[in-house]
Amino acid sequence: MMNVLFKIGFVLSVVILLITGYVIVIYRSDQVKDSQSVSYCYAQDPSPPKRFSTKTVYDFDKHRNTRKPTLPTNCKPVKLWTVIRHGIRLQQTDEVQSLQNDLPKMQQEIVENYEKKTYKSGLCEQDFNNIRNWKLDSLVSVDNSFRLSDSGAQQMAELADRFRRDYSSLFDFPCSDKNYLVHSFLNIGVTKSRNIFLDRIFNYTCSKNLKEISLVYDERFSSSMDFPEADRFTETLLVQEMLLNIGEKLGYNATRLNWTSVKLMYDMCRYDNAWQSNKLSPWCAVFTAEQNRLFEYHEDLSCYYEYGYGNQNSKYVGCRMIKSMIYYFMDIASSELNEPKAILIFTHRGAMEALFVILNAKKDPYVLRGDNFEYATNRKWKTSDNIPFSAHVTVTFYSCDDNGKYVQFILNEEPLELDFPGCVQGICPWQSVLLELRPALLFCK
Repeated sequence: MMNVLFKIGFVLSVVILLITGYVIVIYRSDQVKDSQSVSYCYAQDPSPPKRFSTKTVYDFDKHRNTRKPTLPTNCKPVKLWTVIRHGIRLQQTDEVQSLQNDLPKMQQEIVENYEKKTYKSGLCEQDFNNIRNWKLDSLVSVDNSFRLSDSGAQQMAELADRFRRDYSSLFDFPCSDKNYLVHSFLNIGVTKSRNIFLDRIFNYTCSKNLKEISLVYDERFSSSMDFPEADRFTETLLVQEMLLNIGEKLGYNATRLNWTSVKLMYDMCRYDNAWQSNKLSPWCAVFTAEQNRLFEYHEDLSCYYEYGYGNQNSKYVGCRMIKSMIYYFMDIASSELNEPKAILIFTHRGAMEALFVILNAKKDPYVLRGDNFEYATNRKWKTSDNIPFSAHVTVTFYSCDDNGKYVQFILNEEPLELDFPGCVQGICPWQSVLLELRPALLFCK
């Protein structure tokens, strides 16, 4: 009997030790996990993420010493055609209420979650304090919607300096309608960007006297304002796990954050980053680098189906710009007519995306979908690279002493690779460009 009791007692002791050890392991594991979750401080990150899709700030430093491919010395630029996206702007009208009302409520909830004794936040103390002390910029109002920010004005001026540097021979002519033609949307952010650019590049001499052709929104874009693939992406396991992890990080244990709430924090992060790029946005501390890539893909999907390859009407809108460029260059190719020296088009990102479509540029060999995020990691269709604020496509016509004629395509100061015969690093024979793009003119109204 004693032997039996001894054996039972021994077994129970082993079980208790095993259970206790398991609990200790779990506790230590949780301690390590919790310690790891706060070991990173966004506020102290020397290289925080800067890629925010269509709200990305143009990286002038990246291109400061960029050397564009050049043609032989016997070739000279004779005409310039360019499409320029507006500079950094303020929020859209439909975002104002959420930023004014919903985000401060979430801020308060995060503070309350952090201060609960039973909760250990996934934020480091400095990141938490930055969120607690955050205040919405007074510029966020309906009256200021779509306006150019101060940082946007500064960047447009710097962009004009770059144009003056890189295309100096084409901007040394008298500032007149004969030499320069301007097209522009009438949106307040676009017109302000245009005015700053023109004032700067012409040294405040005559830009307000240039005749301007107003552009209007093409209603054919409106036929595809539903983005099922982007919505489908938000339902994937990757995104749902992200929402769960962010909720846990911010202390939402009883309730679960939804996509709309987390997206609002992300939007504030990238607006803050754009408006004051010399400061770190407290809201960016919420997201890891991988989570930023998920948001980037979501916006890439939206743009792909709004103005890009996923919208069958994009080619009709893009062809209007191509028609302008082709006819403009045909003048110099077929005769001595060398005016105007430049056509400057100031517009929105949608026009640039439609331009990519008609040029067959930035096109991937597969269709972007809501379920192929991992597969599309190295995609060409990346809005952070292609259409940041102040993005621009410049197309320059070169005439050579041996009667050779070339066209150079540049996107954001880098060669725009095109799959046209004879094209190398964005430099194409004129006849190749004409043959490839002439069919687009046939369906252009």
